[in-house]
Amino acid sequence: MQVQLRGENYKEWARAMKISIWARRKWGFIDGTLTQPEQGASDLEDWWTVQSMIVSWILNTIKPSLRSIVAYVDNARTLWEDIKKQFFTVNGPPQIQQLKSDLTTCKQEGMAMTAYYEKLKVLWDELVYSTSKFPNARMVDDRTSRVLIGAGERKDGLYWYRGGTQDSSLSCKNRESTSTLA
Repeated sequence: MQVQLRGENYKEWARAMKISIWARRKWGFIDGTLTQPEQGASDLEDWWTVQSMIVSWILNTIKPSLRSIVAYVDNARTLWEDIKKQFFTVNGPPQIQQLKSDLTTCKQEGMAMTAYYEKLKVLWDELVYSTSKFPNARMVDDRTSRVLIGAGERKDGLYWYRGGTQDSSLSCKNRESTSTLA
């Protein structure tokens, strides 16, 4: 299922679209490496056909009430940049600090363990993505990452933690893995 752009979920949407367009080997239309052929060139019609297809893919993943903002753009690269300008609201280190805070205060509070883990993973992935966009922002160190997941100790690359879970059983998370053990 395709992620629909609702405005506040720009980063999730952009990543899903980027992967989808890459998978179809059409990313060059977005990043500008595939440029429009000269007027009269034999491949100009094919280029516009692919261009229109990509614009259609993008427009069909935007919430209908937001689509009018970019409805008349017919170039995939221009459309992508317009959407980015409109919805990409990363504000750098303050957002990174907010993500760290959200991670440290995240609690299970009635959620199933899988839903709680998913919430933590989304926050963590967004923190990693956000810090990669700001070279001067340092990623959390080992002590901070243990605090973020509520780790009591680390053994063999695994963090044992109770974190914000409601039960008293220990959970285990491999730092390199996205799976948990109960």
